[in-house]
Amino acid sequence: FVSLGYWHQGFGDGHVQSIIGPTFVYRMKKFLTAQIGLGLPINKGPAIEKVPNYEQPPVLLLYSIGLYFPFG
Repeated sequence: FVSLGYWHQGFGDGHVQSIIGPTFVYRMKKFLTAQIGLGLPINKGPAIEKVPNYEQPPVLLLYSIGLYFPFG
């Protein structure tokens, strides 16, 4: 399935960036899930300014692999 996600990386002074974007999510019948997509940065936080020579790209690759436990 396709998902629209929002990522808020960090809190307070440690906030790095906020990203929104679609991902394609794959789930096996049991246990394994993976997703891949593209995200657009919509907000920069104060922590990103502490990274020397950082240029925020216009589009970011979003991906994850994990486990899930179905109920029912």
